[in-house]
Amino acid sequence: MTSLFERIDGLRVDVKALINRVTTLSQNSELPPLPDAVDGIIAKLDQNIYLVPVMGEAKRGKSSFLNALMGRSILPVSDKIATNQVFRIARAEKFACRLRYEDGSADPIAVEDLATYGSQIYANSPRARAAAQGKLLRWIEIDIPDTVAKFLPKNIALLDTPGLGSILAAHGKITRRFIPYGDGVIYVLDSERPMVEDDTQYINEILDNTPNIFFIQTRIDQFGSAYKGVLARNREILREKFAERLSDPQVWPISNTNLMKAVETGDADYLQVSRFPALAEALQIFLFRSAGVEKLAQATGLLAEQLRQGGDTLNTRLKNLIAESQEGRAEIQRKIAENLRVFHDTWGERGRERELLTKDLRQIVQRGKHQFVQTLQPTGRIAAMIGREIDQIDSVAAAKSFAESLKTNILEWADVEWNKVSEATRTACAARLAHLIADVGDLSTGVNGADGASISRTTTLSARGDLWTRVVGGRVHMVQTTMTAGLASALAGVAITTSWFPPVSLSIVAGLAVWGFLRGWRDTGARELEKAKAELKQHLAAGLDEVRSHFMSVSVEQSSLLDRHFGELEARVLKRVDGLINDKSKQVKVEQERLEADGKLGEAARAAKLAALRAQIDDWTTLTTDATAFQGAFNAVLQELMPKEAAV
Repeated sequence: MTSLFERIDGLRVDVKALINRVTTLSQNSELPPLPDAVDGIIAKLDQNIYLVPVMGEAKRGKSSFLNALMGRSILPVSDKIATNQVFRIARAEKFACRLRYEDGSADPIAVEDLATYGSQIYANSPRARAAAQGKLLRWIEIDIPDTVAKFLPKNIALLDTPGLGSILAAHGKITRRFIPYGDGVIYVLDSERPMVEDDTQYINEILDNTPNIFFIQTRIDQFGSAYKGVLARNREILREKFAERLSDPQVWPISNTNLMKAVETGDADYLQVSRFPALAEALQIFLFRSAGVEKLAQATGLLAEQLRQGGDTLNTRLKNLIAESQEGRAEIQRKIAENLRVFHDTWGERGRERELLTKDLRQIVQRGKHQFVQTLQPTGRIAAMIGREIDQIDSVAAAKSFAESLKTNILEWADVEWNKVSEATRTACAARLAHLIADVGDLSTGVNGADGASISRTTTLSARGDLWTRVVGGRVHMVQTTMTAGLASALAGVAITTSWFPPVSLSIVAGLAVWGFLRGWRDTGARELEKAKAELKQHLAAGLDEVRSHFMSVSVEQSSLLDRHFGELEARVLKRVDGLINDKSKQVKVEQERLEADGKLGEAARAAKLAALRAQIDDWTTLTTDATAFQGAFNAVLQELMPKEAAV
C-alpha cells in the first residue's frame, strides 16, 4: 500500500507533469504562455526543501537533538561554549563545512573549527571582521552524507540557532532574524519543568511571524515517568494561551540519548524508546501542511487559470469556425471588442481602477519606507530592543562583551527590520494586484455557447477549498491572504522578490566611529555597572544616528539611498502592471485577428482547421480531466493531514 509520504511526493511530481503538459499544449495551440513566475514555482517543487529553524532556551538539548539526527557529535553542547552563529544542517553527497555570506559567497572551513567559528569570542574578534571583509555572515553550513545522517530527513534543512535565553543579546536577535524565512519552526522544551514565562514570550514573538511551530520535549529518559506530567502541562499551556494562533498545539517527546545510541549501535529498540519514529512522521506531515500545501496550491492555481482561459479561447475559436453565417462570426467579434473596451475603460491609462491601483501601490511602498525609517529612530523598535538587552546586563564583564559587538548588533537588528519591511511590502503589493489579476483573467476571448466538441465548463479545479481551510486550522485568514498574494504575484508574473531588498551591509561598520569607551570601565561596583549601561545607551543612539545617516543622507548629486531604493521598487512594480495590462490587450487583439482570418477561410481550409482544432480540444479536455483527478488526490491527502494528538 502506498504510504502517505509517497502520495505527497507523487502530488509534487504530478502537478509538475500537468504544468509541463499545459505548457506544451498552450504552445501547440498558439495560446498565451503561463506567467514567467511558473519557473519559480517549478524550481521550488524541484528543490523540495523545507527550511526549519530550531529554537528554544539555552541548555534544552537542542544541539544534542541535532547531533543525533546527524549521527555525529558535531555541534558544541558544552555549557562553557557560547555559540553565536546559526548552523545550517542538511544532507549532501559528501561531508563539508563552510561559512555562507548574505551575498551568496562562501569560505570552506574544517569541521574541527566549527566551535571556533560559531563562538561569541570569535564573532567579536578582529580576525572575524577581517575574514568577513565587510560581508554579513548568514550561517555556517554543515553538509552530512546520507551514509552518516540516518535520521536526518532528506528534504529538510535545519537551522541550529543560539539559545534564546542567553544573556548574550546577539543570540536572540540572530535567532529571530531567521523566523520569517522558515517553512516552520521547531521549538524545543525539556522534561525538567513545564514551559515558563520566557517561553510564552518567545512563542508570541514567533507567532507574529508564523503560526507554524512544531514543539518537541527533550530529555524524557532523564526524569522517569515524571516527564509525562510535564508533557501534559506543556500541552495544556499551549491550548490555554495559543489555541487560536497555533496551527498545531501538540508536543512530541524525544530522547536524544537513546536516538544517538540507535545511531551508534543500530539497535531498533533504542530507536523505539527514543520516540523518534512518531516524531519524524509528525514533523513531515507538519511541514507539508505548513508549507508544502501552499506550494502545491500555488501550482494548482496557475494550472487552473491556464486551463480556464485556454479552454475559453479554444471554445471561441470553435464557435467561430462552425458559425453558419458571417453575422454569427461578427457577433463573436463584437462581444470580444466590447470586453476589451470595458477593460480599457477600467484599466487603461486613465481608467479609474488603474488610478486607484497606482495610488495604492505607491502608498504601500511609501508606507514600507516610513516603517523602516521609524525603526531607526531613537524611540524606534531597534533602540527599544537593544535598550532592553542593555537593561538586563548584570555585570561590567557582560557589558564589555556586549559593547564589543554593539556596532554589529545595531546593523544586524537593522537587517532584521529591513527584512520584515521587505516581506510586508512585497506581500501587500502582490495582494493589491488580486483585483487586476481577476479582471485580466476574465478578459479572455471566451464566448459561451459553442456547439460541438467544446470543452466543458462544469469541471472545477481550484487552488483550495473547504477541506484545505480545515487543514490549515485557525490561521485561515493569514494563510488565505498569503495565498492570494502569492497566486496574484505568480499570475501577474510580478517577481517582487527579496532580491529587491538587499541586506543591510556590514560595510557600514567601516564608517562608524571607533568607540574607545571600554577602557575606562572597572569590573566591580553597581555604580560602575550603571555607568557602563548609560554609556552603552549613548553609543547605541550614536550608532543608530550613523545608520540613519547612511540610508537618509542627501547630496547635491543624488537622493538618499532609501529614496533611491524604494523609488526603484515603485517603478518596477508599476512598470510590471503596465506590462501586464498591455500584454493582455495585445493577446486579445492577436486573437481577434485570428478569428477574423478564420472567418475568411474557404470550405476545405475551414474543414482542415476545424479538424485540427477539435484534436486540440480533445487534448485540452483530457488534460482538464487529469487535472481534476489530481485535485481529488490532493483533497484525499488533505483529509489525512488533519492534526492528530501526540502520544504521551
